[in-house]
Amino acid sequence: DLLHSIEITEEERRDFLNRTESEIIRINQIIRELLDFSRPSRGEQAETHVHELIENTVKMLNPQPMMEEIKVALDLWAADDRVFADPNALQQVFVNVMMNAADALAEKDSSEGAQAGKELRIKSENTDGSIRLSFSDTGLGIARDEVPHIFDPFYTTKEPGKGTGLGLSVCYRIVEGLGGKIRAESDRGKGMTIHITIPLFVGDESGGER
Repeated sequence: DLLHSIEITEEERRDFLNRTESEIIRINQIIRELLDFSRPSRGEQAETHVHELIENTVKMLNPQPMMEEIKVALDLWAADDRVFADPNALQQVFVNVMMNAADALAEKDSSEGAQAGKELRIKSENTDGSIRLSFSDTGLGIARDEVPHIFDPFYTTKEPGKGTGLGLSVCYRIVEGLGGKIRAESDRGKGMTIHITIPLFVGDESGGER
């Protein structure tokens, strides 16, 4: 009824629809995080190419309103990007990390500019039989004493209603289950970087060995 009211201008109607869409996305995110936390993925593990998975995740998220003003830069230079993992679970990690960065960038003052001030840079490199990924955003960052807690279940630095505090906790559980490590670097006003290290795949597909 509200949308058909003659007292609402076209601009107000568009604003209402945009805000409704944002709220639906936020609610879906909360539901997804709760389901991810309560029902760990038990998918089949296989040789998985990390670079392709990251590129597909970026393509999937780019059309979302939250990514509209964010420049995503890919520096995927690792010579070997093969890991032994459930690709759906690993993509879930990348989605959660990128959405966390998008939320952080959304808090930036709009007067700082659009793409020039809002960037997510994703890097990869090989080190000690592993692939190390870095997701660096130019958001506002968090205090150093908060960093050790961001992977704790239900811990969040976001405003009430902006998240469950489960997204990064799910990431931690999945990455640790792969024999990898995930950690964060941040300081107030200096953005945040999430580092993920996963052992490389060794062996053949038929043997399923790592």
